[in-house]
Amino acid sequence: MKKMIITDCIAWTLILFLFHIAVTKISHPAATRFEIGLTPQFAPYASSLTWILSVAEIIIALLLMFKRFRMIGFWALMFLSTLYTVLMLTITQDMPHFRGGFLHQLSFNNHLGINITIFLLSLIGALITLRLKQKQSLNSYTPIPG
Repeated sequence: MKKMIITDCIAWTLILFLFHIAVTKISHPAATRFEIGLTPQFAPYASSLTWILSVAEIIIALLLMFKRFRMIGFWALMFLSTLYTVLMLTITQDMPHFRGGFLHQLSFNNHLGINITIFLLSLIGALITLRLKQKQSLNSYTPIPG
């Protein structure tokens, strides 16, 4: 029961975070396109990336809302946060970052810390969810009389 409450808290924290940054990107598409366009590698795709990232964040948030799909949501968010972090460290370290909401006000190091925290929360949520599913499987096992 305690582990289920922990995964719910992790999931809802991540859901609120994802909706916040997605809604900010969607409500300020010109600013998001501009920031993405400042990175030469992404400039040709700025308009598409604005919507693709926002939609991906919303889909992941929706996956996290439903316990049946939560594991997929945790894994998807781990992938997305890893991708963001790798891009930050390799391609765009000295350039502006396209970030939604309050992330826009953070320094590079703080933004990196948020990405790592999001990854770790997703990992912890996935591991606890996996453990709970394994426990449920063991508890529902009934041997066939023979």
